[in-house]
Amino acid sequence: MTSTALEIARLACFVPKAVDIEHGLAGQKFEDRNWAMTLAQCDVRWHLGMPAEQLPYADGDMQRFGVGAEAPELPFPDLANAKAFVAATKLRSTCICDATMSASDMAARALQSLLDACLASGETPKPDFLLYAHVQPEQNSNLNPAFRLQHLLGDEEALPLAISQNDVVSTFRALELALRLVQAGEAQELVLVAADKCMLPAPRRLGDITLLGDAAGAAWLRRAGPGSSLTLHDVLVQHVDHEPLSQLDPAQLASLEAQYVEAAVESIKALLSRNGMSGTDLGAVVPQRLQRRMMQAVHEGLGIPATRICEHDLASLGNLASADLLVSLEALLRGPAPVRRDMWLLAWSIGIGGYVGSALLRWRAGGEAKPR
Repeated sequence: MTSTALEIARLACFVPKAVDIEHGLAGQKFEDRNWAMTLAQCDVRWHLGMPAEQLPYADGDMQRFGVGAEAPELPFPDLANAKAFVAATKLRSTCICDATMSASDMAARALQSLLDACLASGETPKPDFLLYAHVQPEQNSNLNPAFRLQHLLGDEEALPLAISQNDVVSTFRALELALRLVQAGEAQELVLVAADKCMLPAPRRLGDITLLGDAAGAAWLRRAGPGSSLTLHDVLVQHVDHEPLSQLDPAQLASLEAQYVEAAVESIKALLSRNGMSGTDLGAVVPQRLQRRMMQAVHEGLGIPATRICEHDLASLGNLASADLLVSLEALLRGPAPVRRDMWLLAWSIGIGGYVGSALLRWRAGGEAKPR
């Protein structure tokens, strides 16, 4: 275990309002024509598995879901299909950001909340680096908001870096980079922002493994000191080799699930082993929001009892991609002490795009936990 640790000094998140995937948006008003089409028709039908030719683009639908129109009671082509999806995934709803707000906007909201909280407590982050973690913003790498976030931060000395192409494990890769920079003496403070918004043609659903939501999170990181409360000690990200998802049929997708569970278990064991620990040394575990059977399989493989698993709003939020870890950690710090203080925490993630990641953190008594 390395002697240099990274303190997660403060956290802030932005999570859109949850949308019930079974009962829709009855009674809510659409404020944007594009949002109406994306949310009430195209997006919902896409993640329920409808083929592209059945997605509505007719003028009649555009008029029906125009600005100011009320949402239909059930914006689903097949209620039985929606109920089947809910039953299979155990996810009743997911946080879907409207089309008027981009991933860049969500990231800016989360960072501003972080800066406001720091200002309110008389603190001013002076990061050497600003890290932006994402899967791929708006499916277009040209829309990377790293420099926009640097401008919002108001510090031209903070070098902006973007970390992607690691699927939802990108935040773990960013934390790994942050820890190494501090250990090498290249940085004393960093700000990490993670945000993702799922947009067509990328589906929100991957079989019944997960359902993607939209969210953003921000964290102030700095070299840990004697009074640090939540600290990061080690991170491990590993690649999982398999055929492209687009070439897999349902049977192969089930096999892929088992492959990822095995890869996650072995990777986490490697992380714990190199720190002289095992699953029994962990006080709590913060998993990525995935299908429950996958999480259970990983935890059983590690010998971790269910009582140590932290599941914050799992059923309502869905998988928040790159922001998932920061949202979960903030919920843990905000919660009514669901786990004891002075313990080791394990966070882990599976990115079906080819990566598994895990992080070893410590939560010490006496320090002040600082969510927004």
